Amino acid sequence: MIDLSLYVLTPPRLRPVGARQLVRELAAQLRDPNASLVFDADGTLWFADVDDDVFLATIERSLLNDEARAPLAQVTARRDLPASGSASQIARTLRDAFRASRLPEHELFEVMTWCYAGWTVDEFVGHAQDVLTSGQITRHLNPELGPVLE
Repeated sequence: MIDLSLYVLTPPRLRPVGARQLVRELAAQLRDPNASLVFDADGTLWFADVDDDVFLATIERSLLNDEARAPLAQVTARRDLPASGSASQIARTLRDAFRASRLPEHELFEVMTWCYAGWTVDEFVGHAQDVLTSGQITRHLNPELGPVLE
């Protein structure tokens, strides 16, 4: 079981509450049309982000274009990582390096932004929609937050 200590902003201070207490407080707030619920989301609502799913599917399907190969190879060279193979193979090397703590998160996110060089907007949107509809995104949701999401 994960720690569901959440912080609720109650003016004038933040206070930690457990999941059950949070559900009770949210239920009480449902009557207020001005009430809001905000999550940081990093591990709170779900365990992975949709950009991870799209990026992983892209490299697993070897879909990156040659336009991305040289810039990806530059990133691997800066980190003293191998840069052999296709653009998708190099992107996988970078993802693996991130998972092994050999590449900072911000660099991987930059790569995940521009690695689609040569794609049209329609190609990218179609690919992302395919991944998100077939990827069963709900499997990433934190099941302990079911009552909160309800």
